[in-house]
Amino acid sequence: MLNKIFDMENRFWTFANKLADVVILELLWLLTSIPLITVGASSVAFWHILLKVATDQEGPIFSGYFRAFRQNIRQGTMIWLLQFASGVWLALDAYICFKSDHLLAIALVGVFGALGLLWLFTSMYLYPLAGRFRFSFKKIIGNSFFLAIRHFPHTLCLLLLPAAAFAAAKYWPYALIGLPALAFYLDARLIHWIFSLYMEKDDETVSL
Repeated sequence: MLNKIFDMENRFWTFANKLADVVILELLWLLTSIPLITVGASSVAFWHILLKVATDQEGPIFSGYFRAFRQNIRQGTMIWLLQFASGVWLALDAYICFKSDHLLAIALVGVFGALGLLWLFTSMYLYPLAGRFRFSFKKIIGNSFFLAIRHFPHTLCLLLLPAAAFAAAKYWPYALIGLPALAFYLDARLIHWIFSLYMEKDDETVSL
């Protein structure tokens, strides 16, 4: 019995090792995102390795992460700049309309709010797509929008799982290490399942 409990090959320890890998990825992401301009490349590298961890394809975490970071720094930065600029634009427009007393401006608050949600949902797929496939910048944006709409219930889960984990960690600080890692791992499993719906048997050809 004890041999089974302490056997590093059993399911518990295998899963624990995966969560430990995700924690390491989170720390690497924070470290490489400090300049802010590199957030995009960090996020692509994070999801590139995370999807491998979630599908039992992981190799060396550190070398794999920094290799993906270097390979995706241009495209990742482009995605991040577009995401940041469009997010700021939507937020400023919504704020200006909210402060206005004009009836049309008040109505536009709802419009910009809806666009903001669409922006958020689309953002859930940008970096996983860039980390998993060699798509062009334009195709990543288009496919992210398509998946956000086509799989709306799953997109909500992708958003709510990390949000719930960080909210819970606010009340239980000791859970800040494990809960977000678990949420991101589950997100990666869900995203892999969504991607698999569009992938051929060779696991590379996609119909997106």
